[in-house]
Amino acid sequence: MCPNGYEASTGRRSLQREVLRYLVEHLEAKDTVDGILQWWLEGARARPSDLSSALEDLVVRGWMSATSLAQGAVLYGLDKTRLAEVRSFLAVAGDD
Repeated sequence: MCPNGYEASTGRRSLQREVLRYLVEHLEAKDTVDGILQWWLEGARARPSDLSSALEDLVVRGWMSATSLAQGAVLYGLDKTRLAEVRSFLAVAGDD
């Protein structure tokens, strides 16, 4: 059980870094989970549920905003007031 939890946690952090790197380069970007998978993470093999979990962690951390849409989807984007903090995190986190 521990290896699976570790693997899931590592995968979530990797997704988070990919999303944050995209947002630092595209400050005005906003999209749903499906849009993020298709446009921001082109070619990434991630399940929507895994990405949702990764995004919710970033929302809780205050680095992303989440806006509920009428259709039940959620629109995610960068909280630009936390940009310096996000950049620092990416600089320390490095690439996997």
